[in-house]
Amino acid sequence: LFTFGFCLPHQSKAISGPLPLVVQRDPKAELDLRTALMQLLAMNVQEANSSDGSADPPSARLWRNQAGEVDISEFLCAANILHMSDDEVKRIAAQTAQTKGILPEELGTRLLAPEAHNYLVWLFSQWLEALG
Repeated sequence: LFTFGFCLPHQSKAISGPLPLVVQRDPKAELDLRTALMQLLAMNVQEANSSDGSADPPSARLWRNQAGEVDISEFLCAANILHMSDDEVKRIAAQTAQTKGILPEELGTRLLAPEAHNYLVWLFSQWLEALG
């Protein structure tokens, strides 16, 4: 469903994609670092999009950076969190703790797991097909 709207030319535009920023939590896990990292990413997205008012979990977004290139950093970050090894999750969580809750830049700039690449190729192809 499409509803009418408009954007002012000087306002940044972001498009939410089909990647909710949630992890299916293991109920047996005492502390799930993967879930905590995804929640931190989701909080950052909600802060950036606080006027949304939606009760749904935030989704990864696309937007154009100042150079006019499409920024997919939220997709990279979410795919990395979902698909990197448990050892990588522990390493990233330790780095995040040292920086008092700031996710490492590498999460949003490169893929840390081959599965993350395959997942994004699949996700974007499904999204493109759905858009027709």
